[in-house]
Amino acid sequence: NAEDHYADQSDVVASPPFVVIPPKQKQLIRLIRTAPPPAAGENAYRIILDQLPPTDGDSAKESAGLQLQMRYVLPL
Repeated sequence: NAEDHYADQSDVVASPPFVVIPPKQKQLIRLIRTAPPPAAGENAYRIILDQLPPTDGDSAKESAGLQLQMRYVLPL
């Protein structure tokens, strides 16, 4: 019915599963398939990335206005 249904899965995992990336830095994250591919058809996955606002006092003082948590949902 053209609705998205998200569920926990263990067919694809990220390495490392959780990482803190400092501002203006890069981090390589590998996506690893742990299950064999389907015999017929295909499976669809999405990667969900959360960008959390800074929690330390110095960063919060430097930014004026709202601090938002951003969520990116990307097809894999």
